[in-house]
Amino acid sequence: MVRSVPASIAIVVMLSFAAAADAQMFKDMRGSDGALDMSDYLAKKGAFLPVPILITEPAVGYGGGLGALFFHGGNPLSKTERDAGMRAIPPSISVGAAFFTENGSKGGLIAHFGVFKQDHIRYIGAFGGAALNLDYWGTTGKPRPDPLRYDVSGALTFHRLLFRVRDTPLFVGGEASYSTQNMEFKPQLLPPDTPPREVDQQDAGVGIISEYETLNNIFTPTTGMKFRVLGKTFSKNLGGDNDRQTLDVEAFGFLPVQERLIVGLRSDLGFSDGDTPFYLLPYVNLRGLPALKYTGKHIASTELELRFSVTGRWSAVAFGGLGFVSDKPANLLNADAIGTKGAGFRYLIAERLGIHMGIDYAKGPDDGAIYIIVGSAWR
Repeated sequence: MVRSVPASIAIVVMLSFAAAADAQMFKDMRGSDGALDMSDYLAKKGAFLPVPILITEPAVGYGGGLGALFFHGGNPLSKTERDAGMRAIPPSISVGAAFFTENGSKGGLIAHFGVFKQDHIRYIGAFGGAALNLDYWGTTGKPRPDPLRYDVSGALTFHRLLFRVRDTPLFVGGEASYSTQNMEFKPQLLPPDTPPREVDQQDAGVGIISEYETLNNIFTPTTGMKFRVLGKTFSKNLGGDNDRQTLDVEAFGFLPVQERLIVGLRSDLGFSDGDTPFYLLPYVNLRGLPALKYTGKHIASTELELRFSVTGRWSAVAFGGLGFVSDKPANLLNADAIGTKGAGFRYLIAERLGIHMGIDYAKGPDDGAIYIIVGSAWR
């Protein structure tokens, strides 16, 4: 699912490209057209940037934070090489960050994305902690009219190791995670259908993952696809306090239908079974929907995006999505659809790396929301 730790790392990494903490840092950074471009600086081994973080997630409110980011070097391609389908070796990246929001939520992490042996081995790992103030909307996909406030806090360590199968686009590997969680509902009186008032547990899981990737760029792709399957089991035998299983299936791809028009399509499936706390259940993750509001045992979503190049650097984006929630996998397509729509713009900030950044406005059944998009909205 898109809510994985790698997506969080990528958001923090890409937001640093918008930082203007040191004007001298951007001096003489020009692309082939003379416009502002950060390709040469970011491609250097040892490039270091301060990281301002802007949070626009409706579930926790507006907020921000600070961090630091270190690039370990990469193999950027020219636009011609990317369009020809050549594969770039992405840079290894280390990140440290902390954040807070207007509703009192806060947290921090240190993380590393490592690329080894000419991109035949990839590692993603993180250590972090957070204290979040959230709303409980129920787990049927139909949010209750009177959400209940709850606090959840804890710590997490996450590690994923992938191996490329020969020189093919296929990666296989494994994932392990361990976390501590403390959840408590704040209202003194709770409805009878509410989960337990307090949860204090440890969660330990291992999984098998397979990825097939032909994207021409890991930041803002213009062609190719990515298909990921992750099956994971959480068990008391691994040191946790419950037994449960999850299965996440995600696919997205991009197709240039005209010289200026890129069409993207994403689909996401999430399944859970066993003793899964409500705050760890799958949820519909689409621009325009608050995180954790449309939650259930099983979810499905799809999103279509159109990106039209207005000039060499600027693009316009339009998108729309549908989400479904059900207590049984067979009933997903019969569930009520949750629709979203939105539009935005992009600027090509790093020509050789193919990195675009911009702003989206999206709206679902609830109020609209603004999103800072760096790279792609999909990971």
